[in-house]
Formats: sequence, C-alpha cells, structure tokens
Amino acid sequence: MNVFAQLSVGGDPYSWRNPSLFSERQIPVFVASKIDKSRFEKEDAENEKSNDFFRFSYPHSVNLNLMNSGKWTVLENGDRVWQLKIQCLEATSIHLFFDKFNLIGDSRLFVYSLDRKFKIGGFTTKNNKGSKGYPGKLATQILKSSGVILELYEPKYNDGNVLEVGTIYHGYRSFPLFNEMLSDESLTGGTSGSCMVDVNCSEGALWQEKKNGIAIIQVGSGMGTGTLINNTANDATPYFLTADHNFNATTIDAIGNDDASSCVFYWMFEDWGCKTLSYRGALTTSGVSMISNNEGSDFALLLLTESPFENLSEFIPTYFNGWTRTATPPAGGVGIHHPRADVKKIGVYTQVPETSNYTGIYPVNSHWRVQWVPTANGHTVTDPGSSGSPLMTDDGLIIGQLHGSAVYSCSNPYEDRGIYGRFDASWDGLNFNGTYNTSPQRRLKDWLDPEGTNLGWHPGGYYGNCDGSLFLSNTYNDIRRYKSDNFIYINSTILPTADVLLTADVNIDFNLGFNAQYGSTLNAIIETCTSGWGASIVSSPAISELKPDATMSDLYNEKNIEIFPNPAVNVVNIRFNKFSGERVDIEIIDVNGKVLLGKHYNMSQIGNVLSLDLTTFRSGIYFVRLKTSDFLKTKKIILNK
Repeated sequence: MNVFAQLSVGGDPYSWRNPSLFSERQIPVFVASKIDKSRFEKEDAENEKSNDFFRFSYPHSVNLNLMNSGKWTVLENGDRVWQLKIQCLEATSIHLFFDKFNLIGDSRLFVYSLDRKFKIGGFTTKNNKGSKGYPGKLATQILKSSGVILELYEPKYNDGNVLEVGTIYHGYRSFPLFNEMLSDESLTGGTSGSCMVDVNCSEGALWQEKKNGIAIIQVGSGMGTGTLINNTANDATPYFLTADHNFNATTIDAIGNDDASSCVFYWMFEDWGCKTLSYRGALTTSGVSMISNNEGSDFALLLLTESPFENLSEFIPTYFNGWTRTATPPAGGVGIHHPRADVKKIGVYTQVPETSNYTGIYPVNSHWRVQWVPTANGHTVTDPGSSGSPLMTDDGLIIGQLHGSAVYSCSNPYEDRGIYGRFDASWDGLNFNGTYNTSPQRRLKDWLDPEGTNLGWHPGGYYGNCDGSLFLSNTYNDIRRYKSDNFIYINSTILPTADVLLTADVNIDFNLGFNAQYGSTLNAIIETCTSGWGASIVSSPAISELKPDATMSDLYNEKNIEIFPNPAVNVVNIRFNKFSGERVDIEIIDVNGKVLLGKHYNMSQIGNVLSLDLTTFRSGIYFVRLKTSDFLKTKKIILNK
C-alpha cells in the first residue's frame, strides 16, 4: 500500500482497523458517466502543437455530500463512519475537488483506491480553510485507480462536518506522477522525450537549491510548471509564478474570480540521480489565490494557501527564486521544468535571449526566445506541461516564464525554441494591446516590491523554519534566513550581495574560515525560535561592529583556547592560554545537537589544561561548547578510533 504525501496526519481509515464491522459491497456507489477518450486524445494532439497545457483528465460536475450520498454506520459508542464509493469507468486516475470542506473536532477523512494500494489522509481540522458557516475548499492529488472510497470518521458530539464533492476528475492518460512512482511496478521511464536531461545530472550541479522552488501545478484537468519567487521584503510570502494560459480552461482571474482552490502543487518530483529511474513520491500542497495575471506577457502570480516553507520545511529545503527585470539579459542560462508532468528536467541555452512577440499577435518585445543546446547528457527542450516554468540567467535570476515553443520536441531539438513571457513586461503590466496596466491585479511590481524599492533585480532566498543545530560552511550571495532551536556553527563566506540573518535559541558560533565581505549584510540574534524575527541579544561581538572583510580572527582569537590532539582517540585536552574567570561550563554535543556530556569546572583547581576522557564515545564529529560568565564558544573535535 502506497501513501501519498498530501498534507495530513496519516493513519489508516477506521474500517481498515475494524474490518468485521464493514462490508465494501454495502457502500453506495456513484458511477460517473463514460467519457469519449478518443475525442480528447485528438483534441490534445491538436492543442499540443503549440506546446499547450498538459491535459490528462476530464471534469465531471457533481453534488455529492454527507446528506444525499453514501452511507452512515453508527458504532456502539455513538461514533459514526460515513462511506461513499466513486467509480469512473476505464479511468487511469481519479482526483477530487471538494467545493465545501470543513471538519469538526477529531473527525478524519480518508480517500483510498479500491485495491487499497493508494491512500491520502487523514484530513483533519488542520486542512480547514473556512468555517462551518462558510466552508472552505480542498483539492486532492491524483490516485492511480478507476475507483475510490471516501471514508469520514466522526466521533460522537463532533457532528456538523461539511463535505461536498463538486468535481470528479476522470483521468485518461498515464504518466509517472501516478503511474509508476507510487506503485510497486518496475520503473520504465517518464513520458517526456528521451532527449530530456534530469535536473540531478551534471548539468544541474549548480542549480540544486534553486530547483527546490520549482514545482508541478495541477490546475483542474491539467498540469503545468511554476516557481516560488522572492520579494523585496524577504518575508517568505509564498508567491508562485506560472503562465496565465495554464488557466485558460477555467474562469479563474485576479479580477472577479481569484479563487484557485482547485490547484495542487507537487514538490521535489525528481529522479534522485541522472537517468537512474529512482524516483518515489512527491510532496504536495493545495489551494491558492490568483493575485495578478495578464495575457500580454502570459504571467500569473499566485499566493499559496499552504506554503511549503511552513508546511513542508522538514522535507523540502524551500528556495524562493530571485529575478531581474533587465531588458538586456546576458548570454546563457537554464530552463527547469516538468515536461508532460515528468520528473524535473533542465535545459541549457548559451546565447543572448532574442526578443519576440510569440505568434505575431502579441505585443512587440513581450517575450524572450531561446535556443536549447546539446549537453553532456542530452538535449532538453520544452513540452506540454512545461508551461509556466522559469527561464533563468546563469546568475540564477528569473527573466521570464514559458508561454510556448515549436512542436519538434526530441524529434528535432535543434529547431525547438522556447518562448517566454518577459519578466520586465510582466513587472509593468504589459497588456495584450500593447498598453500598460496600472492595476496591481495586472502587474508584478506591487507584489514583488511591496516596499517600493524600485530595485532592478533581487536575489533568491532560502528561509529556514526552526531547524535543529545548523552547521553552515558554504559561500552565500543571496538572501539567507536560518533558524535553529539549538545553536548555529558558521564558517561561511558572505559575499557583498548577500543578506544573512541567523537566529538561534542557544548560541551562534563564528569559526575559523568565516568571512563577511565588505558590503554584505549579516545579523545574528539569540532568541526563542517560536518568537519570530524580533530583536534580541546579538551574539558577541555584535555583527554591527564587524569591520570590512571581517574574518574569524576579528571575532575570536583561536590561540586563546587550544584543543589537542584533534583528531583524538580517547582523550581530548583543552588549554586555556588567556582566561579570566573562576568557573567554566563544558558540554560535548553530537552533530544532531544532543548534549552527551555536561560538567562544571573550577579553574583554580584544574589550572590551564583540562583533560576530557571520551573513551565511551564512538568515532565521529563532535562539538565542545565552553561557557563562562562573559564568554561562549563552540569548537569542533574529531574522534578517530
């Protein structure tokens, strides 16, 4: 049995745990009408000549709720279980849209396939986006099955749940997102062409963080691609940039109908290696509002209801990609996308992007056009399903989102050019008729630059969310927000373009190799991780006192405390060359932040050398934390036995 990763509390349906009380044969069945699959396949073949949205399902409009459908079973203790079976004849998949969803108390909802191989849930009050009087909505991800069972467990005195299925999506295409990655079948590859290059091949080596902001977006019956995008407030607002034409089959619009609750986002759907076919599962969030869109440059900016930063940070190192509104982008960059809802791919271009008006009917200079080049592992181009994916410069900045391309795909990748709506045109609200729109619902600038800085470009950003102990050693040139509920150990290089904020519950240690270059912004705060980003005590010495190109020697003289031998076997010695204090507290901490040993020492008794017996410790990396009334320092040690 495979479990989808949609936000839920997990567990199993009540009927699975108490099979003697239930009979599947007695569950009422709703059978959706049969669809004309051949007709849809012909339509798709025609639409995809322009590299359009990747459609894979047909929507059945229904009205199935707790009052008019399904069956209630009353348990001996007064609790109740509601069940409903839904079948779509010959379907390859099913996903649902609840146009009314609000659970009460400890109630839980599950949706699972008839063979019980696939399950999502349990959904709880945490999935509510409204109230009993004004229910919210919920879209589910796809399940590989032609039939599903809905099962609601309702404890006694928790009546008042609101559930109403408004749309059943009947899948008629197979692709890896549900056909292979979540099954026990052998993996045979994706649905995009063989020329496509996985993002974890060598071509993606420099894009391992930025790829994490890019996801599949499921809009009703089809799928596209898009990306999280940073704003100048650096506040992790979950803005998601994609293509406006991904919503052509809907009535969703930033003006008049901004509710896009039917959308589901699939994160981290990748081949773990390079063409290894080793992919299992994808993490999903659902629900969104469209806050701005314009067909002139084919952009749509969405505000996610469930942010991966807040809801999936334990699993996803969330990255919000940066952008530039330059009208003269440099040569070279990449496109990262999900062609035909396949695992994430990366394409490379080396020339300066050309200006384009797409099909000849769009405004002059409203688009960029690039030609993809062959690389070590293939020759990636775009396909249906890539729509809305970002075009990025070699500096990692977005300059547009995919509108369309030629129809050649892998059959002739040299002639398959990608055409992207220009970010600078979207910024100012370029309309289809060539004029500019001053409404915030038709341009990007009001959302991505809320403070009116008028910056020409803004870097991407990583936003941590109360992680454990952190060990930072990379070079940073972007926005960084790290939170730790223990301590942060840093010897990174902070480049002039970087803005780094560190917060930790216990301590922030700047170690040998640390270098904050002139022009960079760096702040360190000691505060409780749940208390937000408010000001507090700054780790000594204050970051504001750092001189240009500050290094570790400016923060701490390594010669004052020596640890030897290091690496060690069983005994580690600590020499205090310059020390003014009566007592020192010493802790030994593992790489997970767990304190393994804690002792207090009187310096008048131990002199200037202290020996620690670590015979019972295994080989590995540890940290020695030393604390006095006016001093706090952490040093790394290695035990090699």
